[in-house]
Amino acid sequence: MIKLIAMDMDGTLLDDKDTITKDTKEALITCEKMGIKLILASGRLHTRLFKYAKQLEMFRYGGKLIEVNGMAIYDLASNKREVIKRISKDEIKEIFEFVKPFYLETQAYFDGGIEYFIPEEVMPLIMKEREERNLSDDMPILGGPWSWNHDSRDGYPDQRRIYDIDELHLPFYNKFTLTHDSDIIKKYLPSILERFSNFEIVRACPRLVEIMPKGISKGNALRSVMEEEGYNEDEVMVFGDGENDITMFDHAYYSFAMENAIDEVKKRARYIAPRNTEEGLCKMIKRYVLNSDEPFGRGE
Repeated sequence: MIKLIAMDMDGTLLDDKDTITKDTKEALITCEKMGIKLILASGRLHTRLFKYAKQLEMFRYGGKLIEVNGMAIYDLASNKREVIKRISKDEIKEIFEFVKPFYLETQAYFDGGIEYFIPEEVMPLIMKEREERNLSDDMPILGGPWSWNHDSRDGYPDQRRIYDIDELHLPFYNKFTLTHDSDIIKKYLPSILERFSNFEIVRACPRLVEIMPKGISKGNALRSVMEEEGYNEDEVMVFGDGENDITMFDHAYYSFAMENAIDEVKKRARYIAPRNTEEGLCKMIKRYVLNSDEPFGRGE
């Protein structure tokens, strides 16, 4: 019997409009009413997950957030946050100096803000996209998982462009990210992985690489919750589409990769769900959890 459902956000729970569909909300709330707990597992900060948790009534039913790829776990019932480990400024500087010749945009995330470095060589690409999308002047010049210009001010209102890595003002950060077009990321990622094997490095999206301290992952955070709550692997269902979701697959028998995931992610999951734009997660929940006739539904 399923007792816990853990879900990635972008490309998994959310559709292409960054929303949870009506049918998906209803299915997940029904699960909660049956006593099944929910976890939102994301690269996002908890403040950027709260609105989705509220939509799913997770404060009422006692869900949890695995935030910033496992950097912290937030208990919605008690409003308590456990920070596990952050990446240091010195570590970021070391990585920055190595990737600087690749002309990647780099971003250092902290609670409520981002300090980002943009090489002048990529500014023409950014400005070209701004013109094509007719973006307003107040739209941040900040790369995201899907484009050169991404608005994350709802969770990170304090955004500052830096022109030298020594301008970083904090001793520790939540995560460090690298962004560029997907072909450039693909070109340089192998050398980054080889040089910094002492970090957790994942390609969360085709144009986004996220870097965390060794041992910090969604999977390790999920395992911690499972051990604390006493869940077995065959009582846990996991959904994801990115490389940062693979570690969660390792701790749940019922692991689902979305059809829109890259092949490497699909290979690591036990099952494949339809695309996030086709309510794939919702369909699998209805089929395998809410329908007792299926192999591991509530009737088992």
